[in-house]
Amino acid sequence: MSQIHKCGACTGEFASEDKYLAHKCRETGFKPTQIEHQDVLTDGMASKIAAKALERGAERKGSAE
Repeated sequence: MSQIHKCGACTGEFASEDKYLAHKCRETGFKPTQIEHQDVLTDGMASKIAAKALERGAERKGSAE
């Protein structure tokens, strides 16, 4: 039994995970591996969350010295 990979945004179906990850979504205009894809789906929250996580990591790294 083969597994079908579906894009929730554009409803495309792909025979492999590699093909899913390589496709350019018709809804967002980006590949699922690009942060811009998630930004379109989350109204920019994905980048904001990532930036805050990087800030916290830098703060922790600075306090460990």
